[in-house]
Amino acid sequence: MTGERPLWFPDWSGYVVVIVASGPSAKQVDLSVLAQKSRVRVVAIKESHRLCRPDAIYGCDRAWWHANRGLPDYCGLRVAYDPLLSEQYPFIHLIKIDLHSDVVLLDKPGLLGSGGNSGFQALNLAVQFGARQIVLVGFDMHDKSGPHWYGRNEWMGASNPMESNFHRWRHAFKLSAPILGNLGIDVANATRYSEMRSFRFVPSIEVALNEWKI
Repeated sequence: MTGERPLWFPDWSGYVVVIVASGPSAKQVDLSVLAQKSRVRVVAIKESHRLCRPDAIYGCDRAWWHANRGLPDYCGLRVAYDPLLSEQYPFIHLIKIDLHSDVVLLDKPGLLGSGGNSGFQALNLAVQFGARQIVLVGFDMHDKSGPHWYGRNEWMGASNPMESNFHRWRHAFKLSAPILGNLGIDVANATRYSEMRSFRFVPSIEVALNEWKI
């Protein structure tokens, strides 16, 4: 990457990053193993912070942050992109998103590709933090079992994905997979029944961690 890293950026070089998205399958995964691994960092996408003990919570949805008052009792890293959030919640760190880009962006720290969803942006962010081994959980990318593990978004101003959204999301990962692969970044998809097939599948988080001797 070129450009100066934001002061709040952690250095996750040498860590495995597990990203827990909100697909229906996320609720079926035993995430307790993550608390026992010192070389693992966990990023939860919005509501999925309730499934694990994340090191960071990411959400590009301003309405969700408002509905949760910025998660004032959470002590980890909180990251969003809407600049209006920082006025009310100064403890939320902000990134920027290129809304016209559906590939991961790596040149300017703090500038992410959109991909149309928080999970994609969290993957882009994890790579900018220095991660070279990443596990995806809850990246179902279809509506066969409902939009999320907790049901539909019901907070004020919420929206819920349709197949057209999932199609865009899957395509963004497809475009980005060779970019990450060429950089030697190993992304493993531990999502059961995922329709996003741009990265290699592993049957569980534990299998990926064992492969990497974590």
